[in-house]
Amino acid sequence: MVKKAFTVLEILTVLIIISVLASFILPQFGLSKKSAQVSKARSDISAIRMGILLNKNKKLIQGEDAFVDALDNSTVQASNEPLFGNENILAYPIISVYGEDIKSYSWSKIDIHKYRLWLDISKYKNNFVDFIYDPEKGTFGCDYHYEGCVNLTQ
Repeated sequence: MVKKAFTVLEILTVLIIISVLASFILPQFGLSKKSAQVSKARSDISAIRMGILLNKNKKLIQGEDAFVDALDNSTVQASNEPLFGNENILAYPIISVYGEDIKSYSWSKIDIHKYRLWLDISKYKNNFVDFIYDPEKGTFGCDYHYEGCVNLTQ
C-alpha cells in the first residue's frame, strides 16, 4: 500500500523557503508606500512654488510688481483649514492638520508665513520639515542644512 502524503520534513522545507522569500518581498511594500508619500510631498512643494510664480506672472500682466502677501487666510495651528488656497496658489488647497490629527506627510500652518510638513521617516532627528514663505522674494523654502529638507527639495 502506497501513501500519497507529504512528510513533515518536506512541509517544513517548503515553509522555510516561503519565509525566506517573504522576508525579501514584504519590506519592499513598506518602501513603496514611503516612496509614494515622499513623491506626493515633493509634488506638493513644487505645486506651491509654481503657484507662487504663476500668481506673480498674473500680477505682472495686471501691472503690479509684487508677490502675494500671504499664501492663504487659514487659521494658524488649526486642523481642517484650506492651505495655499489664497489668490489661486493651488487650485485644490491642501487641508491642514494639527494636534491629534497629525499624520504622515501632512501639512500644518505654524505661523502666518511658516508651514510644517510632517514626515514619517525615523532616521531623521525631527519628524517634520518647516517651510517659510518670504513675500518680499516670493520664495518657499526650508533649512537646507537639515537632511529632510534636502531630500524633499532635491
